[in-house]
Amino acid sequence: FPSALCIVKLIGGKDPRLSGSGNPGATNMVRANGRWLGGLTFLFDAGKGCLSVAVAWWLAVPASWLPWVAFAVIIGHVFPLWTRFKGGKGVATFFGAVGCVSPFLALIAGAVWVLLALVTRQVFIASILAPFVVFFGAGYWHSEWVLAYGLIAIIILLRHHLNIRHYFFHH
Repeated sequence: FPSALCIVKLIGGKDPRLSGSGNPGATNMVRANGRWLGGLTFLFDAGKGCLSVAVAWWLAVPASWLPWVAFAVIIGHVFPLWTRFKGGKGVATFFGAVGCVSPFLALIAGAVWVLLALVTRQVFIASILAPFVVFFGAGYWHSEWVLAYGLIAIIILLRHHLNIRHYFFHH
């Protein structure tokens, strides 16, 4: 489910697809409706990622498959049926899903995200690089998770292609 669109429908506010990059995600919710609704969107998107992994874990899915559950929920968020496959960029869902698979990797990625956002003052740069921290961390601690996390990092990178183009070629 597209959290931002559900929140706007239930609580009110502006459609986040009409702001910024045009994606229904937490960053555009902040732009369109302020920090409170943006934060709520982040929590719901992260919760969707974590809940998916938690249910898989509860169903006794092998630990080596949990990153693939994270991959699946991120794909569902990025390409939802309900909005003709035009979803968010997957960052909040990524943090929620990875936080349930490996809280340590998510904590490191979160710290890197905050540091990069503060230093560069560009949310998209932090959002692109944090998943690669998880990818490299998985390579160090959990080699069986590398492929899933690598694909997640690439998807999030590709979803930010307009941000990259705008920042580096029109800045």
